[in-house]
Amino acid sequence: MRIARRIRDLPGLGPVTERQFAELGIGSADALLQLSPLAAYSMLKHRFGRQVSLNALYALDCAFTDTHWRDQTAERRAELKAEAAQLVRKR
Repeated sequence: MRIARRIRDLPGLGPVTERQFAELGIGSADALLQLSPLAAYSMLKHRFGRQVSLNALYALDCAFTDTHWRDQTAERRAELKAEAAQLVRKR
């Protein structure tokens, strides 16, 4: 029997993010990784509003790419910020 990886075990994510995703019905790292970082962020932002900042998107991107947050480039953060801004405009 394979044990599901916990969300909090992904780089940059912790127990608060894990609880938030559990409220959304996403209970494992494998289930989370079926999404994109932007889709996961959008779900959190829709449900938890101002409790979720751009830092959550940056952390999700690190989790999806197995990257330490210190290694995430300013260019990548700018790309993610632009994608998040487009999400807001679509609503």
